[in-house]
Amino acid sequence: MRKSLIAVVAFAIATSADGADRLRAHYELNVREGTDLRTVQSASDVTPGAPIEVALDKYKLALVIDLSRSTTYVLTVSLARAASPKDVLVKGTLNGSLVAASAGPLEFNLEQNGIEVSGAIALSFVHE
Repeated sequence: MRKSLIAVVAFAIATSADGADRLRAHYELNVREGTDLRTVQSASDVTPGAPIEVALDKYKLALVIDLSRSTTYVLTVSLARAASPKDVLVKGTLNGSLVAASAGPLEFNLEQNGIEVSGAIALSFVHE
């Protein structure tokens, strides 16, 4: 996972600077249930507090990012079955820092109910 995010981190560092006006997340997400593994790599603009929703076959994964200060954020990850999105199977909250020369992507690993959600997210401001 680290190797696949090196380019993302390099891009995020190159595009993050003072006066930036758009928040962008680059992420890799993995859902493992037994030997079944689903992976997605993507990027999305971020509206703090609004979920980024990712469909992974029978699952629905949501990432909610709240800025706590100008360089830190709180990430809430939740996973539910697509057929019953209100029944959350895995949920966790993590603290991260915007990507910069001294801070790389936030890596995480959550496990509940026999399902593992892992991944990495690089969050940065991007100039338009």
